[in-house]
Amino acid sequence: MDDADFRAARLIVGPVYEEELPAVIGYAEEYAVPVVSPLADVKNVDSDVLFQMAPPQMRKYAKIEELTQGEHKQVTLIYGEKNDREFEREILAALQGVPYARHNYRYAVKEGDQGLSSLLANGKDNLLIVLSDSGLEVDRILAAIASANTNLVARGKTPPRFTIVGNSRWNRSTSRTGSCSSRLITPNAMPR
Repeated sequence: MDDADFRAARLIVGPVYEEELPAVIGYAEEYAVPVVSPLADVKNVDSDVLFQMAPPQMRKYAKIEELTQGEHKQVTLIYGEKNDREFEREILAALQGVPYARHNYRYAVKEGDQGLSSLLANGKDNLLIVLSDSGLEVDRILAAIASANTNLVARGKTPPRFTIVGNSRWNRSTSRTGSCSSRLITPNAMPR
């Protein structure tokens, strides 16, 4: 906090997590500088200068309820070789009472879209929840979904409708939906 640029700041974005906030809050309160915590679900720090961007944990998956309502919905959990177990627990809790299918994705260079074409060619609104914890595997799964979409359209089939839900730790992938008729949603980016 001896840095001149820091002292001149009129807004502090960060720290990312709650446990790092106390080091910043004292300074922010003394100089009336707002602090925006981008990912923390703040529970233990209370200050008039603190603003939370992430939805509270209890609202984090509220959008999933909306996405699973109505007829003609198919929810599929896509598992990779290494999965985020915490994210899986949160998703399963959000899906209580909602029927869902499981798809095990295994990368194989010569095996095409890994059965995703048949998964998407069901005439339903598909909610695909990718549970993989590997950046490379997530990229491969998203590419396989895009390939399945392209294959179906190229064969004259009705373009599948799907929404992809992923872990907030892979927000970087939000621009990778290409020309597919899909949406990519991560829990911290879900509209309220």
